[in-house]
Amino acid sequence: MIFNKIVIFFIALIIPVIAFALPKTTSLVPSKVYIPIGFDSNDSSEIVIEGQYMNSCYRSGLPTHTIDEERKKITVYNKTYVYENDFCLMVIVGYSKVINLGLLKPGNYSVHFDGSERNEPMGMLPIAQSTAPSQDDYLYAPVDRVTFKPARSNKAARIILHGRFTNSCMSMDTVKVHRGANSDSIAVLPVAKMGMGNCHPADTPFNHEVSLEGHGKGRVLLHVRSLNGQSINNIVNLWK
Repeated sequence: MIFNKIVIFFIALIIPVIAFALPKTTSLVPSKVYIPIGFDSNDSSEIVIEGQYMNSCYRSGLPTHTIDEERKKITVYNKTYVYENDFCLMVIVGYSKVINLGLLKPGNYSVHFDGSERNEPMGMLPIAQSTAPSQDDYLYAPVDRVTFKPARSNKAARIILHGRFTNSCMSMDTVKVHRGANSDSIAVLPVAKMGMGNCHPADTPFNHEVSLEGHGKGRVLLHVRSLNGQSINNIVNLWK
């Protein structure tokens, strides 16, 4: 009997502590939405968001979204945890998230965010009709990492594409770089080629440098495609 009372007493002490530690969940409207160019109905589409937390008590959660195919409307819930009862450092904390939208039907989709007072769109995502049964228009190189080199007084900003070819006949052919009119997103398409001959499995690292000369300036999203169907996204400053 005494033991049971002791257990109940300790549980009564622990429950408030557990409740005290639970954060509040909310949806924040980001300060910026980056929309990569070049998606079609065979691509797994995505957008990238960027924002700032007002203090150290904010933590990123996993974003979710809904798609209204009829109205061509995408609504994102930018899940964020707020630890209100914690000690908060009054510092600005930046964040960015990639939101995978999957396969979308052709059309122009407006992008909205749960929590926006007027629920106005923060961007438009165009999806073209695919012209081929394959996922990609090109054979992409297997890029797994991207290094950004800022502009210097005598040299434009550039990137280095890192990856590994796994076949002796595979090599880099060309890298196509596109920035749409009035767009803050740059699509980087590393096109590979397959040679002929005695091809065999291989493990050949590559580091391919690409200049961003002539692609403007400002804060932009670098959206790099890769052979595995995934992409690599970096937000950088192209100041000159």
